[in-house]
Amino acid sequence: MRRFFAIGLAITLLVLPTVARADVPDPRLQRTLVGGAGPQSIATAIGDVTGDAVPDLIVARGSDAGAEAYTVAVFAGPLTGTLPSAPTLVVTPSAHSDAYRLAVGDLNGDGFGDLAVALVDGVDGVGTSTPGIDQFLESGGELPSTPDTTMTPIPVLDLGLADMNGDALDDVVFTRTTSTKIELRVRTQNNDGSFAAGAILEADAPATGLSIGDINHDGLNDVALDGTMSGTIPVYAQSGVDHSFARTDVPLPAEISGVTGVVLSDLDADGNDDLLAVTSAGGLSWALADGTGGFGVFSAAVTAAPVSAEEVGDLNGDDLADLATFGGDGSVQIYLQQSGGGLGAACSFPGQSVPGGDAATAIGDLTGDGVSDLVDADLTGASGGAWLYRQLMGTELLPTTIDATASKTTMRVGKTVTIAGTFHDPDGGCLRNATVRLTRSGPDGAVPVDAGIGSDGSFTFQDTPTASGTYDYAVSFTGDETHAATESSTMALTVTKNPTGLTLKATDPTITFGDVTTLRAALTGGDPSSQVVFEMASDGSWLPLDTVVVGADGVATFKVQPSGKTRYRAEFLATPSRAASVSAATTVQVHAIMVSRMIGKGVRDGTYTVYACCTAYLYVKLRPLHPSVKWTAIVQYYGSGKWRPLGSGTYATERDGDAAIFLNASQGYRYRVKGTFAGDADHLGATGAWNYFRFR
Repeated sequence: MRRFFAIGLAITLLVLPTVARADVPDPRLQRTLVGGAGPQSIATAIGDVTGDAVPDLIVARGSDAGAEAYTVAVFAGPLTGTLPSAPTLVVTPSAHSDAYRLAVGDLNGDGFGDLAVALVDGVDGVGTSTPGIDQFLESGGELPSTPDTTMTPIPVLDLGLADMNGDALDDVVFTRTTSTKIELRVRTQNNDGSFAAGAILEADAPATGLSIGDINHDGLNDVALDGTMSGTIPVYAQSGVDHSFARTDVPLPAEISGVTGVVLSDLDADGNDDLLAVTSAGGLSWALADGTGGFGVFSAAVTAAPVSAEEVGDLNGDDLADLATFGGDGSVQIYLQQSGGGLGAACSFPGQSVPGGDAATAIGDLTGDGVSDLVDADLTGASGGAWLYRQLMGTELLPTTIDATASKTTMRVGKTVTIAGTFHDPDGGCLRNATVRLTRSGPDGAVPVDAGIGSDGSFTFQDTPTASGTYDYAVSFTGDETHAATESSTMALTVTKNPTGLTLKATDPTITFGDVTTLRAALTGGDPSSQVVFEMASDGSWLPLDTVVVGADGVATFKVQPSGKTRYRAEFLATPSRAASVSAATTVQVHAIMVSRMIGKGVRDGTYTVYACCTAYLYVKLRPLHPSVKWTAIVQYYGSGKWRPLGSGTYATERDGDAAIFLNASQGYRYRVKGTFAGDADHLGATGAWNYFRFR
């Protein structure tokens, strides 16, 4: 992380031990590509180089087969609306480099921003090594197509532009190689816009990067080395007397074996820039400046995601500086400064799988809304531009979508449907509401159910409707302070009732008048609480007799005593979960009863009724009464050791349902007589008992 001059950008950061989130608005960054086609990007910077006091995006490009290889593109700000696919202007450095470094500052004292390009490992068109620092001076709202001047030969490694001697003119601070070592140098700007010879601040620097800040609140810029170091971190404090620099080695504690990055910034809001370090173990730690050029001990490290580059600035619009890190894991992490001090847990946003180092990233207000945006060179692309991480403003929210499917489109009541899917927040951020809601409309009414969102965005619901009909399901996300609400497509489910079946049998389908039989209705598809209605046919309709709960075996029983031929059926009435069913009709046949006896002036003699010669009388009656129906009398006599037919006759019952006949026979024989009824539409036939008689 280099802290350099950028017009319109003030960088501060307050970092204290991590505390709980306290009413700090979450960041809302949306990633969009600036540029359309061009060489691979290498480095970025943000600053006004077009003279309109609006920061611009500057992108250095590397090798390419096209004409824009080894050029620097300027995309004029503000970058709003449809982002440009082509740069506003393109300049060509004096040498080719695959590791350009960019910085913006006033290089000629005219009050306007200019561009410095470090030609790291630069070579000219014929392959000769020509490293140095190009100066492109803004004039009339443009930069020249080629550099105005070049500081050569300087085997530069990194650079920054800042006032390093208190004269309000921007100077060039850079690291460079010697034959065996790394030097830290400053070339101060003269009043005529020329630059003095380089002054060596460090002849044997342990790192190639640098960060600029004010460690003792004296209004003068100081320098810290930035990069991979162990043991100590060198910091160079500027003297207010002669503007020389004194080195202070800030020792690392034993628990921090080394660092990979260093930032000078005010970490405790006391006006002194403190030392923030990215530890080699993957954490953040800091040593607070004591105001005299020294530092206290390093804090305990706060766990952080892998870091390739870091930037500081206000990234959530609360006027407090935050930390953004670009990591090799393909994400951008935003560590927000809390209102009570310190950094909260990171909010993660998608980034490049190869984000590059500090040269590739920059921070500044590119959209003109007063808040900081981030950029990262499109290292792995062919856009010739950079990825812009724009802060969303006002009511803008990060987009979300939901994909959801139901495991079934039709099923029966009592079965379970699974609704599963994925919640998508493609632009990342801190998801404070990690739940989605399933809503259901249908016969059972609306049933909202919440479920958590997994780390991969997955969720699952299960529902078991208790009534048949059509149900509509939808999964929704109500949103949170930075994410928009969304809802899945509606999923329709048709729920059908469980089928039932009924069979009906009578234990005795044929009975005699006055007897009882049992109807047995067997229900399939029911449950122990199911009820069966027994019905009897009557006048063309079915008359309910009784409602009976089925037993554990699914059978309901009902006793009947029909007086004549009767049809029965069983019916299961529909419930919310089960379909209605009706059994086939079953018929119970009823035998009539023929009642008969000998009457008249006969005398009982055992089983015989004895009459005077030669007439006997028989009385018959049908139960139930059958007025005016025909019946038959059968007479036998006993002869030669057995009963022999004598004759028969057909008669009709009287209107009151009984009848009486007389029988004439010869004396000297024994007789018997009985009545029979052949049956009719309502009753089966009946045969009476034998009645015995003889004559005196």
